[in-house]
Amino acid sequence: WGEMYLLSIAHNGDAFLTVKYVKQSDTPGYVTLISYNEHHQPKDFPFDSIRFAAHIKASVRINSMG
Repeated sequence: WGEMYLLSIAHNGDAFLTVKYVKQSDTPGYVTLISYNEHHQPKDFPFDSIRFAAHIKASVRINSMG
């Protein structure tokens, strides 16, 4: 819990791939997905809607001026 994951989710007929922090939800059977971008609200999804999860161990960020 609290780590960043690459997630494949199928929910309500939609399927998507996302990178989010995963935390325990207050709702049993659900997980809370939190974006790195604080402008996005956390969202709860049923745990069984997650088809695939890969733990992100490292990331590289390159910022350039110019």
